[in-house]
Amino acid sequence: MSDGHLPSAQEILHDSALFQRWRGPFGAVPVQFVGELKQGQYVYFRARGSKLAMQIASSEEHWQNSDYLATFEEPYFDPEGGPLQAGLCPADFCANKIVVWVKCFIAAL
Repeated sequence: MSDGHLPSAQEILHDSALFQRWRGPFGAVPVQFVGELKQGQYVYFRARGSKLAMQIASSEEHWQNSDYLATFEEPYFDPEGGPLQAGLCPADFCANKIVVWVKCFIAAL
């Protein structure tokens, strides 16, 4: 933005127009996010240890049974993060990663 304002995690998620509802990113060690896409799929994201991970399932029940439509995972390293690393990942970084991965999922449908 031209005024130097960086969007917050909530602004990033809202502006994506991908979700009908969500909670997060919240917490630390791990950072977590749960949401429901406009098409109804359940999304769970977690940043913990040395990785970021997200699963998409047709419902929360399917997610609880590890019945995923898609999974995403990548390493995360912060040279100043110490042993907690991804568990202290900034919320706006997590929100951007969630949006990128959801867009990948939708593009593959």
